Amino acid sequence: MNPLLVSFGALAGTLAIELPLAALLAPAASGGARGRCLATALCANLVTHPVALALQTELGFVPLELGVTALECALYALVAGLTPARALLLGVVANVVSASCSG
Repeated sequence: MNPLLVSFGALAGTLAIELPLAALLAPAASGGARGRCLATALCANLVTHPVALALQTELGFVPLELGVTALECALYALVAGLTPARALLLGVVANVVSASCSG
């Protein structure tokens, strides 16, 4: 199978898991928070997913997932404006669930 199609399929699967989780775990009370979380989740995954696929054989699965999760948590706090605790919850839950489904 074409490696590019496999990569796109893996990204689509990740987005199908992580975007609904971002919407679910985003704070509902503050205006626009859910949209900011969704946009941040989409953009973060468009960056981290291809990099992770490229570096997986060199770094190994666990160190790579820890790095991806840390970066995405930071983006949820800095870009989406979530509290550090909420950003950590969202980043960890989204990445644990999507990593569990990928293998």
